[in-house]
Amino acid sequence: MSVQFSKSQVALAALAAIGTLAAVTVPQLATAQKVPGTYAAGDFHNHSTCSDGAVSLQKKVAGSMNRTTESPWGLDWFVQAGHGGSGNRNCTLPEDAAFATPAFPVVSGQGPNTTWVNSGITPKGNASGSGANRNMWRWEAIQTYQYPLLEYLAAYRSEPIFTGLESVVAGH
Repeated sequence: MSVQFSKSQVALAALAAIGTLAAVTVPQLATAQKVPGTYAAGDFHNHSTCSDGAVSLQKKVAGSMNRTTESPWGLDWFVQAGHGGSGNRNCTLPEDAAFATPAFPVVSGQGPNTTWVNSGITPKGNASGSGANRNMWRWEAIQTYQYPLLEYLAAYRSEPIFTGLESVVAGH
């Protein structure tokens, strides 16, 4: 004797089997122990005096990554992602001794808002501005000053610190 099943009967049987399996499996999944993960939180959108921000890279890094009551964030990594273009401030200069390092010490009478020219650096090329307010192209600031500072801070702190560049694309 041969038994014939219609497509709807086969589909119904398959659905019943899946439903039974789900009814048995779901309670087991709900009570399964979650394995704790390792998460790395960081800061990848910020602006220092290397572009249009108000504070030095050293202060930005400390504010994001330090683990103190004054700086509760304690992030695991940092990316400096300023704007392109040009700028006239020497962002390698720290605000005060709290942000100074052996390679980037406090310079008396100078801070992160001191212009490149007033800190003794003459920008290359034909960037805008003139005199003490002469701008440095962002590529030059990143290549010659910002990148070496961030590489130094990463080694000095033994933490991952990177350089990036925020891009404002058409339609943004």
